[in-house]
Amino acid sequence: MVDWTAVDHALAGIESDRDRATCQRLSLDYAHFSPILWPQLQDRAADRVLYPRTEADLLAIARVCVQEQIPLTVRGAATGNYGQCTPLQGGILVDLTAFDQIVWQRGSRLRVQAGAKLAAIDRAIRPSGWELRWAPSTYRTATIGGFFAGGSGGIGSITYGQLRDRGNLLGAKVLTLEAEPRFVELQGEAAQAINHAYGCTGLITELEIPLAPAYDWQECMVNFPSWSAALSFAQAIAEADGLIKKMACVLADPIPSFCKAIKDACHVGETAVLLLLSESSQEVAEAIASDMGGRISWQRSPQDQPLTTLIEQSWNHTTLHARSTDPAWTYLQMLLPLGQEAALIDAFQSRWGDSVLWHLELLRSHGQVRVAALPLVRFEGRDRLQQLTDELTAAGAILFDPHTYCLEDGGMKQIDIQQLTFKEQIDPQGLFNPGKMRAWAEKYGDRSAVT
Repeated sequence: MVDWTAVDHALAGIESDRDRATCQRLSLDYAHFSPILWPQLQDRAADRVLYPRTEADLLAIARVCVQEQIPLTVRGAATGNYGQCTPLQGGILVDLTAFDQIVWQRGSRLRVQAGAKLAAIDRAIRPSGWELRWAPSTYRTATIGGFFAGGSGGIGSITYGQLRDRGNLLGAKVLTLEAEPRFVELQGEAAQAINHAYGCTGLITELEIPLAPAYDWQECMVNFPSWSAALSFAQAIAEADGLIKKMACVLADPIPSFCKAIKDACHVGETAVLLLLSESSQEVAEAIASDMGGRISWQRSPQDQPLTTLIEQSWNHTTLHARSTDPAWTYLQMLLPLGQEAALIDAFQSRWGDSVLWHLELLRSHGQVRVAALPLVRFEGRDRLQQLTDELTAAGAILFDPHTYCLEDGGMKQIDIQQLTFKEQIDPQGLFNPGKMRAWAEKYGDRSAVT
């Protein structure tokens, strides 16, 4: 049993929350998107939430966790969807939002503290002519550390691929939970040990990332009378190498009606394509839209700030808007089979009807334009959802399960030996966010690698 009185005394100089209701609220993210995850996670909570402000604070917390064998979980802005920041075994939850400074910028290379918000980073570096390569739909609130620890891609992936693609993470500074905790610098490929690892492989304090040239992005929505025409247009935009783009999102009817910011610009029966383009690419994209039978229904220029209206209808904000209309909606995540995207959607529309509504995002993967799908699914029980996922898998879709908090069972799909080996070195007692990493559980059980 943990002597919390002694722990509180040892960490008395660090701001904390001990109230059970507060700890529970801060221990949750958007896992309520999943009717399967939410019952498993809604009552889980940290015993303490701590708000460190210095590296000395972090070292003090780490030493106490090692000495008392207390689980340690990290929280950014809690905008994830799979319970990444929810402590399954209680313990200490560390809020890193005070670590929000840019350490340095050297041309197209940025060093930044993990608690910095993405939108704030962009505001700070834009005068230099650079910006972040990607953003989640929670761009205004999400932290850079939380994005790399819990995310996989987002706005920008149409050009720069996924966060785990080589070249998208250059380095990291990580706090360990060894017998004597310390900060470790990871450079190059070594930094992949903490990329999309839910904080199971160390507490990220700083990240080193490449930047992209900053553009005056234009928001544009193009409507089509059918989802197939809309998909063909989005693919044409994504495949046009001469166009500078940051997003191409397809929302099939009636999904636009769920999104208050754009619903008045869509007619009943229309599918919307949401675009983020450079000013130099706008005219060409409009010509392509006209040639393919599209109707430009909404536009916003960089002078009309903030440019987040369409961003906040894409990726998992789409699910948020749908659930605000009807909480019976949940979702799936997948990569559709290359060259068979339209055929798959057509087949599943015939079989599943309006129980599945198609939301598509265009991205680059291994040098190819791919169609990712985040379809809205009306939840009709676990068995029915499993039937849908089994049929999609049989049809060639690659599923990334959003209804599990286990790292490998969701997006990873396989055990990452590099991450497991690194965790064994820097967290031998298995204290970082225990219960989320199947590779660890299969080798060591619930907790410790120490024999």
